[in-house]
Amino acid sequence: MTNSGPGDQAASTATSTTASGLATETKLFLSVGASTVVIFVIYAAVADDTGGKALLAITATFSLVMAGYLFFRDRRGGVELEAETAATDVDQVWFPEGSLWPITIAGGVAGVVAGLALGPWIWLPGGLLLARGLWGFLMQSRHRD
Repeated sequence: MTNSGPGDQAASTATSTTASGLATETKLFLSVGASTVVIFVIYAAVADDTGGKALLAITATFSLVMAGYLFFRDRRGGVELEAETAATDVDQVWFPEGSLWPITIAGGVAGVVAGLALGPWIWLPGGLLLARGLWGFLMQSRHRD
């Protein structure tokens, strides 16, 4: 048995693969998405609730999209560790500190998601708030004060 030092951990990959060859993260999102699809099919056959169907469909879609992204990312060779890229990347992305725009973005996302179940009288203002928050965050991120 050999002891591994802190330098050996940095050399390892960011994801762990299972016996099936898929990364653990990929299997997690794939299983959440597949089980949500099964629940959606049962719920759609039994219930007459549009909001519940919409939320289950969104959950399944987002989980399966994330699983697909992770699957194709791992097929291309994975990703570098963040510490390695930060050491070599001179022009890094800068995010402003103490900004209220992320709260605005979160409120907009909440409005859009709630509007999917409740109607356009919620998702339309939520979408406008989301667009304004994203625009403000992008403009603030461009200027380093």
